Amino acid sequence: MNYDPDTIYQFGFSKSWFATCGVMNQCEELECYWVMDVITSYIPQLKDADYLKVITVELHEGSKCTFKIMDEISGELVVQEIPFTDLKVNLKFWAITEGDKTTVMLPSEY
Repeated sequence: MNYDPDTIYQFGFSKSWFATCGVMNQCEELECYWVMDVITSYIPQLKDADYLKVITVELHEGSKCTFKIMDEISGELVVQEIPFTDLKVNLKFWAITEGDKTTVMLPSEY
């Protein structure tokens, strides 16, 4: 499925979570919607963090990866080791929080 580049997509169980078409296309292509679930589990806890958060998933040997959320003010906010993934590439997203709404995008979409 190709997502419309002029549309912001709601995801998760909340009306305050959105993703761009680039994120949705990447999640579908790589079958990694689980990353969005991990993001939504942490961002609400980071109310004192900068409005712009950088989210990465870095692959390691043996099908392991590290999920991180960082901002420019505090540096690393969240680090979670994930013991298994079938991802084949590293991922990088930006999450912008304004009020109670968060939009996840690819860095190239900012």
